[in-house]
Amino acid sequence: MKIGLIGINSVQEEKHFATIQQVLKNNLFGIFSPHTEEVHALSKKYNISLYPSATALCQDVDAVYFANPLKPNINFAINALKNSCHVFIENFSDLSLDEIKQLYKLSFEARVLLQIKQTILFTPEFKLIKKELTNPKFVEIDYFFSKILRQQDYFYQIFNAIGIITSSINSGIKKVNITPVRIDENILSFAFVYIEFDNGSIAKIKINNLSQDDEKLVKVYQVNDFIEVDFKKHFVCKHSLVKGHTERRELGIFYSDPFESEIKSFIHQSKNIKSLNISESPEVLQDIQAAQAIINKFYF
Repeated sequence: MKIGLIGINSVQEEKHFATIQQVLKNNLFGIFSPHTEEVHALSKKYNISLYPSATALCQDVDAVYFANPLKPNINFAINALKNSCHVFIENFSDLSLDEIKQLYKLSFEARVLLQIKQTILFTPEFKLIKKELTNPKFVEIDYFFSKILRQQDYFYQIFNAIGIITSSINSGIKKVNITPVRIDENILSFAFVYIEFDNGSIAKIKINNLSQDDEKLVKVYQVNDFIEVDFKKHFVCKHSLVKGHTERRELGIFYSDPFESEIKSFIHQSKNIKSLNISESPEVLQDIQAAQAIINKFYF
């Protein structure tokens, strides 16, 4: 599969470029940037064809990977979809919901795959959780950060947390309540999100900006057991009620690169697009809409 890259515009982004190139491997076919002189050295060093225009790139590839914020390149993404290219979006935080809906509408019309990066759903920990889920009633997420998050950081942490929750609880969101604790108008020290679902399940997200250590903890409670996950320490444990006693069992994790798994999934689904149920309004739109609504309440 031939994949083009748009969004890398400077040699200062070589580390980011190298990460993408390492995962895409031989699938990375070409790169386009309006800043030709800036990226010429990268294309030469990594032996990747540098295209004179996004249109020319889209004509030669099957899919386009958009690195960095999509807002400056949204017209390129629209053209890629109109040219029947599959699209992988790394960063959409600056887009409005209407702009995102437009992209999905175009992908539906062109019968191509549009995938937004949600790497946490491809981690070995989350894959293990999914196998153990039967009927989750309560999901609790605790994020601790040793540095103050920016608004964009908050958006992605909330979006990823909601992705974990809605992928665990198979129900629509009914109600969302939030409690932000502010240092000043633009900086939060703590944020609390309470989500109710149509099926009666609930979820809580807590983000602490004043921690000494970084931690990502998740607990999923079911009728006769609960699963606890530590994404930083790569640890999953299941507590089950058996004959009146609680049994604790650590679940073994086989490490795999979640970003690489995500790209492999994107490539696989792109190649098997005819078997997919492409929708103009996929379920991920609910996650995006909820995350944007929460952030708007935090900051506006």
